Amino acid sequence: MTGYRARGGAEIQSLHDTGRLSVGYLNELNSRDDLETTTEFLDYSPTRDTGYLRIEQNLGQHVVAELRAKYVDSNYPDDYRLPQTNGPRLVEKRQDTSWTFGARLAWKLTEHTNLFADYAYANVDSTIDTYQYKQNRAMAGLEIQMTFADA
Repeated sequence: MTGYRARGGAEIQSLHDTGRLSVGYLNELNSRDDLETTTEFLDYSPTRDTGYLRIEQNLGQHVVAELRAKYVDSNYPDDYRLPQTNGPRLVEKRQDTSWTFGARLAWKLTEHTNLFADYAYANVDSTIDTYQYKQNRAMAGLEIQMTFADA
């Protein structure tokens, strides 16, 4: 994609002995080249407003749990033009709203290595049916932090 994306936001954190609470807001402005053909027009320049909450809690010396929630409102300024199988093209403004809820559990093996399990549920609603979905995501893995020194 060509064009630009500008993002700005703020986050407030509250730290305590065994964890952290983070609350934040992010605004994203896009000005990208859109997709336009003789039968369709897709707007690639949404304005997005995002709010999120994250709670991290140490459950002992080696285990960290995290709960998170995020809300995103995406507004596309131009009408979409989509081809239809039977009949005229659909012309409609696109607006998406999404909620994501997640949980993560990490076990610290060494100072730079973690085992983790992560689950997230996403629910995306849109004024254009093609972009609506619900999704469950699960991940498990090994994280290794690497540091490279300058020569």
